[in-house]
Amino acid sequence: MSGIVLNISTAGDIKCLYTELLDLSDLGEMTVRRASLVEWDDDRRGWTVAMPNGSFLAGPFVSRSEAIKWEIAYWNNTL
Repeated sequence: MSGIVLNISTAGDIKCLYTELLDLSDLGEMTVRRASLVEWDDDRRGWTVAMPNGSFLAGPFVSRSEAIKWEIAYWNNTL
């Protein structure tokens, strides 16, 4: 995906994945939190996506870029 997905609530709050394609601070005050982690997993012998608390989301993936692509699609559909 090459675009930005902005989820705007009826109250005007915006949720999206952080990107440098657009200066998001122009939209107002920002709060940034890590949504998930892409890391190499020795046991699974591949790249995995997990929550910051360690809960497994997906993988293993052969490449890190494949894992990141999955991560972006997942969060764009979840936010």
